[in-house]
Amino acid sequence: MLKSLNDKFINSQTKTKIELYLLPLLLLLLISFYTFEEKQEEMISTKNSFDEISNKKFEGSYLEVLSTLENLANKNHITILTNEKDKESIFLKGKSKIIVLENFLKQIENLNNFSKVQSLVLYKKDENGYYFFDLKISFEKFYFKQLKNENELELKIEDDAFVGE
Repeated sequence: MLKSLNDKFINSQTKTKIELYLLPLLLLLLISFYTFEEKQEEMISTKNSFDEISNKKFEGSYLEVLSTLENLANKNHITILTNEKDKESIFLKGKSKIIVLENFLKQIENLNNFSKVQSLVLYKKDENGYYFFDLKISFEKFYFKQLKNENELELKIEDDAFVGE
C-alpha cells in the first residue's frame, strides 16, 4: 500500500507535489500565528492590570482607619496615648504588654491591602510590666495579602495569654 502511494506521488505532476508539501506548512504557520497573537494580547492585558495595581493609592478614609485602630487597641487592652496622620502614614504612641502588642501588630497588617507596619520603637517598661511604644503605619503602596479572619487572630491572642501567664 505504501509502495503504491509512493509510486503515485512520484508519477504526479510537480504542481501537485508542491501543494502537498506547502499545505501542511501553511496550516502550521496559521496555527502558530493565531496562538502568538493570543499570547501577545494576554501579555498586554496582564501588563495593563499590573500597572493599575502598582499605581493604586489608598483612597479610604483615614478617620475610619483611626477608628478601627482604636477599636482594635481596646479589644487588645492597649492604651493609645496619641495618634497623628502625616501624608500616607499614621503614627501611634501608646502602652501595652508585649504579648498583646504582637497580636495587635498582626491585626494592623491584616487591616487592609495598604496597611504595613513600617517601624516600631519600644521603650522601657513601667512598674506594671507595660511597654511604651511608637508605631508608624504606612498606607503608601498596595500589597498582595491573604487577609486573615479576625476570629483566627483572637484565638491566637487567647492562646498566647495562657502561655504568657
